Amino acid sequence: DELIAEVNYLADAAAILAEIGLGDILSGANINYDQADKVEELLTVLGKMSYAKYHADTYMEKYELTIKGIYMYEPTYEDLDVAGDLAKIADAYRALVPMLTDSNFAIKTIEDFKAIHKETFIDNVKAHINEVADAYEYLANTSIAPYFYPTLVEKAKGLVPTSLRFVSDLLSVEELTLEQAKSDMVVSARLVKDLIAANVHEYLLDKTGLIPTQDVTEALINDVFDMYIFNTKFSAILEALMVKLNISTEDVDFDAIDWVSDKAVLVSELSDIYEFIESINIVTINDVIALRDVISSVSEFKAFINENLNSYNARIALDVANSLLDTTVAKEVGLNLAKKVAGKVNLNGKLAVFNEILKLEKYSKESFNKEAKDGIALVDTFIESGLYKNLSDRSLVIDWNNPYIETMIREFVELQL
Repeated sequence: DELIAEVNYLADAAAILAEIGLGDILSGANINYDQADKVEELLTVLGKMSYAKYHADTYMEKYELTIKGIYMYEPTYEDLDVAGDLAKIADAYRALVPMLTDSNFAIKTIEDFKAIHKETFIDNVKAHINEVADAYEYLANTSIAPYFYPTLVEKAKGLVPTSLRFVSDLLSVEELTLEQAKSDMVVSARLVKDLIAANVHEYLLDKTGLIPTQDVTEALINDVFDMYIFNTKFSAILEALMVKLNISTEDVDFDAIDWVSDKAVLVSELSDIYEFIESINIVTINDVIALRDVISSVSEFKAFINENLNSYNARIALDVANSLLDTTVAKEVGLNLAKKVAGKVNLNGKLAVFNEILKLEKYSKESFNKEAKDGIALVDTFIESGLYKNLSDRSLVIDWNNPYIETMIREFVELQL
């Protein structure tokens, strides 16, 4: 009975392939992609066949050396939902139909598969990036997807720029369980969509793109923290980054960093961060990158401050900095980072005395964190007092009756400096 049913399914599949036009396609005719219903019908028929049940394990053994996840997790037919997977593949195909039927799509005949130009295909994907992301989401939710996860990760690591390999080399799939791999595949689909919403693809392909919205940034943070391949490696990545940047790791207890708690602090500050970014006219991803050159030039940085900073957004920045200093990562690495920055400063003339002070050698991690918060409080009082206006217009006239002066003196003498 099973064999008879199998023959009938094969006959049904052959009939559907004929309706799709397989014969004409093999003869060189244009492919009619707009047949999602027929493709779904075909895959539904194939999902009913017993062939996969009797031969799945054979194919698993055949490909276990090329598909790393098969070797790692040793799946059997019982672990898979073949019919369900084929249904999701049909959904993925349906999602791709707008791209496949686009007049500019690069593959119109079977011969085009052999001569496809990478740049043209990338343009096709870019034009239909959201449909491609939808298709990936369907595929990421198949029962077989987790077994491809280790191979996908290895391929992705190979695309990482050489300068960032020190990070990607820390990400190990071998440490993940099958359930964690399943979860990561599902979250990866969400991450892809959020990266698209963040315009990362536009920057990578065309070096353009608006900065992501606050909601998208929060979603990206959550995505990264929800992926098992990342969320146990944050401390290792931080340590590797500090070594790469020649920042001392002495006296840093990476195990003491509570990344979940620190993430909550960061997310809670996003609203203020975005208000500050908007106030200094950061609109595109290129604006963010350009800040690096601005900060590296004293004259450009001074001009940028004069043009963009005011008492309102300066106090927003101070509030954000004060909150971030409460994170465990700031408490552990803040002093060493400050020493690195201070080491770049080389004052001359009458100011040379401050070079010794800026070595920060007498501070502990704890005392420096308190000093930084106290320093922020002092600057905040100075801005609130309005006395900064005397400096900006070169005025030497100070109103000594200003009620903030006493507060600033008290805050200043509290500094260990």
